[in-house]
Amino acid sequence: MEMPVGESSVDTNDELNKFEVSPNMDYSIVDYVPYSSWDETLKETTGLRYKDVIVMKFDSVEGAKSLYHGYSRAVGFGVRLSNKIYDSEGRITNRVWVCEKEVFRDKKYMCNRNSKCRLGLQTRVGCKASFFVGIDRDTNNYSVRAFEENHCHKLVTFHEVAWVQSHRNIDTKDLSQLNATGKCCIRPRLTYEYMVNQKWGYSKIGFTQKDMYNHIDAKRQDEAFESSSHAALKFL
Repeated sequence: MEMPVGESSVDTNDELNKFEVSPNMDYSIVDYVPYSSWDETLKETTGLRYKDVIVMKFDSVEGAKSLYHGYSRAVGFGVRLSNKIYDSEGRITNRVWVCEKEVFRDKKYMCNRNSKCRLGLQTRVGCKASFFVGIDRDTNNYSVRAFEENHCHKLVTFHEVAWVQSHRNIDTKDLSQLNATGKCCIRPRLTYEYMVNQKWGYSKIGFTQKDMYNHIDAKRQDEAFESSSHAALKFL
């Protein structure tokens, strides 16, 4: 997928000064739907280009997060959180999101022959794609300081993006259904297959079977911890 080249950087203030935004552009606040409403977010982000994004402003960091996650899902890549800077009042002044394939794996993990752990596949390819927002202290809104849209790796298709880690999430409705079927002694595997049939495909369910089992294990551990605590308090 070819996109116009736009210079961006999040490392130094000197490079940030390369961005020149025309005063004639529209600086109105952009309102975006919640992070969980993927369909509407995709409608807002499909077709966005550098010139559209660099002039955007947001009421909060969550608004910027919603925009970039929706954009990454529409384009076909995963997102990771990067730098976050606070001021003396505890407000976030700068926030950076990067492509999940940013930088390279540390050499100490690549060259350690004494490690007993099996070395996984190399997934970092030094991608420069990023999204940087900063606070405007006059209006308390967040504006886009830098946006790099070009990737040095192959992007996934719309049907494959559902398996990207940053886009996998078990929503509250699915959790309620999973808990309800668990109380009825229905196996999680069967519950997962039922959810797949409900949503017409694995690519539309939003999480993997492994994600579901991880949630179940975490819940069991929390319940076991609470039971042990209650038992200790009763003993005292």
